Amino acid sequence: MAGADGGFAIAGAASRQVKQLPIDDRSLPLARITPWQLTRHPPPFKLRYFVGKGAPPVRRILDVGCGNHSASVTKRWFPAASYVGVDIGDYNNSHDDYALMERFVKADLDRDSLGVLEDESFDLIIMAHVIEHLHHGEEAVSNLARKLRPGGHMYIECPSERSRRFPSAYHTLNFYDDPTHVRIYDLKGVCTAAGLRVVRGGIRHDWPRAIQGVTVRIPAHIRCFLQHRQLFGPYLWDLLGFAKYAVAMRP
Repeated sequence: MAGADGGFAIAGAASRQVKQLPIDDRSLPLARITPWQLTRHPPPFKLRYFVGKGAPPVRRILDVGCGNHSASVTKRWFPAASYVGVDIGDYNNSHDDYALMERFVKADLDRDSLGVLEDESFDLIIMAHVIEHLHHGEEAVSNLARKLRPGGHMYIECPSERSRRFPSAYHTLNFYDDPTHVRIYDLKGVCTAAGLRVVRGGIRHDWPRAIQGVTVRIPAHIRCFLQHRQLFGPYLWDLLGFAKYAVAMRP
């Protein structure tokens, strides 16, 4: 059922673009994550549903929009999983990031159906802050859904409807700050049309990150304001609810 700002209730059990900045977990070793580490170093929001006791098994990951060192961050939480990255180009990645990938596929999802990747071969597909840059997002998600194994999950995140009302900020706080943004999608409708069942979704509020954004990040805001006459937008996303998300499963 649709909710305010494009969120929706739980329906079951528990680049060139500005992407979500990685949470500060890169000091963790590339090894098994212990319960103590889960408490002290929470995983990025996009991975949280898939980490910890009772989480679905993840053996192979497809990360669509894999910039900002996403491979390094993801592999710290899934060191045994195979990781395939997809992006329209090289966006803030290092040699070390690419070395962690089983494969990197350069593709424009408005034109490419990703036929080079086999169907029903991934347990988790991540699509964070990509769909809003596409003219044919529904078709892209349908193409990606075919890559999921039965029982596999897709995480999608994009700006929320409320982001249209926010003030402008450096690196985006208002949806229209980014000239490559095309539209805001109804994530539940897109997933349902692709044959997926939404199991979780709504406005993203990563509260530890939100608190950081208005406390320890104050010096960064000041530097940004002095240089650009604006606050740093992504540090305010979780406090204000800039983004919405959906976790969907292939039956």
